Amino acid sequence: MPSETTMEIGPPKVQRGDRPATSLGLTPVINSEEQASEALRELAFLELHAATVEAQARRERSVIEHWAEAEASFEIEGESVRGKDRRFALEGALQSYADKKCPELQKADGKSAKRSMKLAAGTIGWKKAKDSVQICEGKTETDVIAALEKSSGGRKGKGIMSKIRGVIEHVLLFAADKRRRAVALMFDVRITLNRTRALNAFTNDTIDKSELRKLGLKFVPGEDEFYVKPDDFSLSP
Repeated sequence: MPSETTMEIGPPKVQRGDRPATSLGLTPVINSEEQASEALRELAFLELHAATVEAQARRERSVIEHWAEAEASFEIEGESVRGKDRRFALEGALQSYADKKCPELQKADGKSAKRSMKLAAGTIGWKKAKDSVQICEGKTETDVIAALEKSSGGRKGKGIMSKIRGVIEHVLLFAADKRRRAVALMFDVRITLNRTRALNAFTNDTIDKSELRKLGLKFVPGEDEFYVKPDDFSLSP
């Protein structure tokens, strides 16, 4: 019995040349039971051929992936090291060097402050990630929208989400063109959270942290990130 590594799993191999002979042309027209059977035999072949092609494609992809993994590895001091692991090690070593050599760059503040070091083969330094507004742990976007609806409810109990949805649906319902109205009403109105606008509202002091928390949102300041930017590599002449 063959081992698992040598056993071929999948449908039997069929080639395009195995397509059964048929009297049905490019645009098939069936007028008899015999022609109907021809169509069924060809359909069976097409299904098996498609499965065979897909199985072969999977084998080819596996071969390519193994080749790519081997090609992306390098021998260093007698050990095989994957390229991505080597990058991780080099970037870590560069950050350790920068921490010792120029710690003031990380502490520098302000838009005009120098936070990078230009070297002969590239640049290393720190940059601040963008601030963001995120949904609190344990909450979903649906929870946020429901909280906004509840907090903005007026005398009739309808919040801003209901009002927005009502206005849009009113426009659709009373559209002048009957056909356009019918097509428009085939779609539901869905309101989603725009985090960029939520951040703008916070940074512009329109809302504060406590108001964000009531909605299930939180402000997350961007943190310092070490970055490496090598110059373009070129082969020696």
